[in-house]
Amino acid sequence: MILKPGDKGSEVEQLQLKLKAAGYDPGEVDGDYGPKTTAAVLAFQVDRPDIDDDGLAGPQTMGSLNAAILKMNSTPAKVPVPSSIIPCNDETWKRFEFLVERITNQPVRYGPGRGLWVDGKFVITYGAGRLNGTVRQWPNVLNKTYPAFHCTSWCNFFMSWLCRRNEDYTHAGNCPEIWELLLSSPDVHQNPGAGPYRGFGDVCYAVPPDGSAVKRSGVSKVMDARELYERRSDLPTFMVFGQSTRKAGGWKWWHHTGVYATRNDRLYRIAADGSKGSHGYSASPMKFTEITPKNIGDFSNAIYRIYGVHTTDGTYGDKSRSYAPVEFEQ
Repeated sequence: MILKPGDKGSEVEQLQLKLKAAGYDPGEVDGDYGPKTTAAVLAFQVDRPDIDDDGLAGPQTMGSLNAAILKMNSTPAKVPVPSSIIPCNDETWKRFEFLVERITNQPVRYGPGRGLWVDGKFVITYGAGRLNGTVRQWPNVLNKTYPAFHCTSWCNFFMSWLCRRNEDYTHAGNCPEIWELLLSSPDVHQNPGAGPYRGFGDVCYAVPPDGSAVKRSGVSKVMDARELYERRSDLPTFMVFGQSTRKAGGWKWWHHTGVYATRNDRLYRIAADGSKGSHGYSASPMKFTEITPKNIGDFSNAIYRIYGVHTTDGTYGDKSRSYAPVEFEQ
């Protein structure tokens, strides 16, 4: 169901109440989807870059709104920094390399597709229509037919695949669990009441910066690519990041997410780096890049909050479950 300007009724009233609870002003709670309610929906969407800022309250927006309210009513539970960093085992790394090869050789692009769990496997979708007639997908506004990820849907897909959370993965739009984890709190936390597998706060921990990036960026409590590279031998194998980017007019704050990985004294980055502007989705392929002294300058305009994925024995998540196969929508 999609609520839109001009609609009236109890569903609009519930939307208005939820907007108020999330800190956005829809005007009087009167069940009338008027200009103030439209403005409040737009303001909420603008604050979440992976939601289309169209002023319509569809499933994507409502899912993120519900999660935002849940987060506001939750008490964060801190996850301590592990006393020692344990790298992933050889099998896990080989599976990661296979996943990267699948995604980059297809290639998966930037757009409104998702990794949906269907019939015992992840299926990376084109974005429009329905998969097998049963699983809802989000519309691709360009009506393109290519498998695609947004930055946050890629991170949630990767974390769910890595930790074998599979059928409990949420594909709803701007996946608020990983977004809130990365961008909204200095402490890593679970989302109480959201179910045991919907967030990733129980397997992630904040990696503290050493302060060197402050001198280069002028921003405190952040890392940059150079610090990550210089510390690569002492970092966890897999890290999710929240990114701010320096633009001509200043910083574009916390608008992007992705994954860094370290292995054998090397540093890699994989992210859905496309963008959605007035022209629509970019459809740029996802990028897997090794960071080296030769190209590190290409990332000098970005700063990060970094969260390591914790492992006790070189594996992640439920070891009784196998890593899910990854296929593409036909």
